[in-house]
Amino acid sequence: MKKFIRILQLVCFVLYFPVVMAFISSEKSNQMCTEIKPKISSDGDNSLISDKALMNLVAKSFPKLKGELLSDINRHEMEIQVEKHAVIERCEVYSTPGGVVYVSVKQRNPLLRVFTGGSSFYIDEKGYRIPVYQSRSAHVLVASGHVEDAASDSALIALTKFVNDSKFWNSQIEQIHVTAKNEYVMVPRVGNHLIIFGGIEDMEDKFDRLKALYKHGWEPQEWNCYKSVNLKFKGQIVCTKSENI
Repeated sequence: MKKFIRILQLVCFVLYFPVVMAFISSEKSNQMCTEIKPKISSDGDNSLISDKALMNLVAKSFPKLKGELLSDINRHEMEIQVEKHAVIERCEVYSTPGGVVYVSVKQRNPLLRVFTGGSSFYIDEKGYRIPVYQSRSAHVLVASGHVEDAASDSALIALTKFVNDSKFWNSQIEQIHVTAKNEYVMVPRVGNHLIIFGGIEDMEDKFDRLKALYKHGWEPQEWNCYKSVNLKFKGQIVCTKSENI
C-alpha cells in the first residue's frame, strides 16, 4: 500500500508541471500588453540615453504595442530594431504575467571623446563609434590631433584605458593629443606643462616616472614653472622650464 502511494505521488508530481505550464501558457496567450517599461544599464556613470528616449525609440517602430496580445509580440524583432541605435549594445525584451513588457538594454560605454576635422564622436573600448547627442554628454578623456582612425587605434585605446583605470591618472589627465608621428602628448589638469609621452612602449614605467616626479621631485610652487615634461627617453625625465621663469 505504501509503495502504491509513493508511485501515485510520483505520477502526480510528474504530471503537475506540464499542467501548470499549459495553464500559464494559455493565460499568457490571452494576456494583453498593459504597460511598457524601460531598463537601462551601463558599466559607468555616463548615461547617453534616457528612459524617455528609449520609449520613444520603441514607440516609433512599434506604435501599437500597448494593448497587443503578448503572444503576438515579436520580441526578437523588437530587440533587433532597438539594437540598431548607436548607443545600445544589447537589448532583451521580456514580459511578466501581469502584462508588463520590459525593454532591457545595455548601453555602450564611451571611453574617449574624439575631435577631428571639425567633427566629434565617442568611441568605446571596442573601438565602436558613438555619436554625440546634444541632450547628453559623457565626462571622458578628450583626444585631438591626428585621430582620424581613432576607432581602430589600439594604442590610443590602450593608453586611454590605462588612464581611466587609475584613480590618480584619471583625475590628473584630461586630454591626449596625437601627433603626426603617431606619438602622444597629454594635457594635465594641474600645471601648465605638457607631458610628451611618445609611444605606448614602456607605458607603465613612463607613468611611474611621472608619478615620482609629481610626488617627490617638484615642490608645490614648481608645478607651473615648466612648459614640458618629456618621458620619451628610457629611464629619464627631461623637464623644460617656461621661458618667462
